[in-house]
Amino acid sequence: MNTMTSRWMKAALAAGLCLLLTGCGDKVEPPEAYVIGENSTVPLDQFLDEEEGGKLTAIDAPESEEENEDGDAEKKDDEKDKDKEDKDEKDSKDKKDDKNDKEKEDDKDNKNKDDKEADEEDSESADGEADVDPNAYTYTYKEVPAAALDRYAAALVDEAEGFTVIDEERVPQTDLPDFEETEGSAVFAREAAEEGSLFQIAVSWTEKECSVVVSCPEGGFYDESESSESENDGTQIMTLLEVVDYVRSLHPSALGLEGESMSEYELVPVQGSPLVDGEVCRHLNVYQLDPVAGTNNFVGAYLVGIGKVYSLNPVDHTVEKIL
Repeated sequence: MNTMTSRWMKAALAAGLCLLLTGCGDKVEPPEAYVIGENSTVPLDQFLDEEEGGKLTAIDAPESEEENEDGDAEKKDDEKDKDKEDKDEKDSKDKKDDKNDKEKEDDKDNKNKDDKEADEEDSESADGEADVDPNAYTYTYKEVPAAALDRYAAALVDEAEGFTVIDEERVPQTDLPDFEETEGSAVFAREAAEEGSLFQIAVSWTEKECSVVVSCPEGGFYDESESSESENDGTQIMTLLEVVDYVRSLHPSALGLEGESMSEYELVPVQGSPLVDGEVCRHLNVYQLDPVAGTNNFVGAYLVGIGKVYSLNPVDHTVEKIL
């Protein structure tokens, strides 16, 4: 037991924690900071007020790897001894009655099959759960008022701490969460001291309880430029309505036409999605009303892609990029 306590004290010290869990009932000393490796930030505890309410009730820290290895080794030795005893007993029974043994073996096979299927289902269920960082620290609080969470969120996103609210895809958000809601969650993140990771503070709350999970998951913020390249790699395609709206927003001179507005022209989409330099485009013919003859005169054909416009020669079917 002393060894166990010593290991926990080392783990707590490495994380910058101060846990006082002995001889004080449910008393848990609040941390001076949330710390993982070289990353630290202010804890929620600094924004709690005795008059408003809110109290730290538990701290769940990662288990020591060494402690797990020792426990696993002892468990394996016990299992080996038990397996040997079971095997000896089974051999003795086999000699007494082969028929009963056969029936038992059949039952055992069926049971193992059922157990295996159950284990596979449990494994699939576990895989479907949200990823949890095994090195994360979880701080549990009770009856934290919304005002305290508001103050804490404001401190995190302040320049001094440098956090940003992110969504599930790690896209930075401009608005802070509404802590007046009866329940909810929010994630604050900044670049971690360790390259290729984020220092993350995940806050979730209900009317009675609030938890803060401190972790350093791998990866970075959502890269909008990479997403834009992916969206514009030729695999995306505009709808005919989008094409018409886009061309109507252009000035006629951009298409080599006269006039002050594209509202002076009739836009007629043509079915099909031709490829130009690997870009999926839409075919659009443009007509202009002849007020004297009362007819629409053809003035040009265009192939429109995402952010690109090509002029199409209807005679030799050659194209020229104009936008």
